[in-house]
Amino acid sequence: METSNETLAAPMPRVLIVDDTADHRDLQGRLLLGGGYEVTAAVDLRDARKQLDRALPDLVLLDVRLPDGNGIDFCRHLKSNPALDDVVVVLISSLEISAEAKDEGLDAGANDYLVRPMPKREFMARINRQIRLQQMRKCLTEAQVELERRVKERTQQLVAANAELRREIEERRRAEASLRESEDRFRVLAENARDLICLIDPRGRYEYVSPSYATILGFSLAEVRAMNPLDLVHPDDLALAGNWRECPAREFRVRKADGSWVWMEGCSYPVTWHGAAYVVGVMREIAERKRAEELLRALPQQILEAQEAERRRVSRDLHDSVNQLLASVRFRVETLEEVTANARPVVRETLDKAKELLETAMQEVRRISRNLRPGELDDLGLVPALRGAIEEFALRTRLRVDFKTDGLPDRLPASLELHLYRIVQEALSNVERHAAATAVSINLAGGRDGVRLDIQDDGRGLPAARAQAAAAGRKPGIGLLNLRERAAACGGGCELTTEPGTGLAIRVRVPWPVATGPKGANVGTKGAL
Repeated sequence: METSNETLAAPMPRVLIVDDTADHRDLQGRLLLGGGYEVTAAVDLRDARKQLDRALPDLVLLDVRLPDGNGIDFCRHLKSNPALDDVVVVLISSLEISAEAKDEGLDAGANDYLVRPMPKREFMARINRQIRLQQMRKCLTEAQVELERRVKERTQQLVAANAELRREIEERRRAEASLRESEDRFRVLAENARDLICLIDPRGRYEYVSPSYATILGFSLAEVRAMNPLDLVHPDDLALAGNWRECPAREFRVRKADGSWVWMEGCSYPVTWHGAAYVVGVMREIAERKRAEELLRALPQQILEAQEAERRRVSRDLHDSVNQLLASVRFRVETLEEVTANARPVVRETLDKAKELLETAMQEVRRISRNLRPGELDDLGLVPALRGAIEEFALRTRLRVDFKTDGLPDRLPASLELHLYRIVQEALSNVERHAAATAVSINLAGGRDGVRLDIQDDGRGLPAARAQAAAAGRKPGIGLLNLRERAAACGGGCELTTEPGTGLAIRVRVPWPVATGPKGANVGTKGAL
């Protein structure tokens, strides 16, 4: 005999085997376990009742003859209990195999009656069929419940829709009664509004224009009605104005009667009037807002200029005041050293340590002063100032820095030199603080299109989420934001590319300022620090 390889989908159906013969229980249990069933067993009816109290099975495989009762009577008892109505009962016997016994078992409510011996394949097939029938009955019951729920829900929806329809009919009656009053209110609103309001007919001609056209643009209403809707739009802004028949809020320039241009924000949308497709257009003057936006765009540059002015002042104070004080203290310590030449060794050691600390402090003050405002930048230009800053950075951090220049004039405008210097300074600061790099390459070159600055490190790069945000310009860090603002202040742009573990690449592109270009460019220089 062959074993059926048919299995059922999860969750595994639970089967309770009730049989007093161990061999039967073991054989049937192995077959059912192999078929994907969860199996528990009971040796008699008393044990079976305990198993049923613990957990209800999906199917009870019940021997007809048991030591403490008759399986057919127990089946009848199970089927009389409404709580067990979904449990499948399959009777099995090797002794009670007559037609009368089978009829009695099926009359008692058994779902099937099996006779031993039976091929294993047939045994599993009949058990699987009963489980499938049970699942189908459950699905049919659930479908019936769902159908009843939907019928009830739909009935409620129809009742609500009927009530809503009656309400809408009543509202429409009231709306029709107040239509003329509403039209009068609209005319009062349109003719007194500061916005420019128009109605355009299907042929593209003005059906109505509000008096604000004459007030703001200076044309007579008759002159406006004789125009095409796009006649007033600046030629360079026709693409911005878009499809005038259905246009979301856009900003564009509109011609006034005196020939000047005024910024407007306008939109249009289609409407149906008397069965025809019309267009409603609304425009609003935004000249003041444009001026405010210009001031706002200039604000970062003003902030940067204020920062540089403050840096210059603090740098000068450090050099002229703090550094002079430290030099004076060092002079007095040296004088004290001469006076105490024969003093005890501990005094000499203390003076030597004081001189060492003073020298460190003076160097630190000079470094801070240089970072705030390097004198080489004003006196010698961008490339010498960068070379000095990079040498100091490489000496302090022990990182290898490869610095190359090519095609640059001897001097660039002071503001451009300053911004490029600060970009390199900020990039090196980020490398020192965050990158965990061992080498940095800096390429500064002039070309036909302007100045190119490329900075690449071999560090760990930016985390994926921060790199995506930085590339999209969303909430970058303060350092990255400074890079973009300084590049934008020069009329250029800054791009960041990074992969975790491969470092960060910064690409800055700045156009040549007016009266500056690749003419007179220096021969390229390079070097590793």
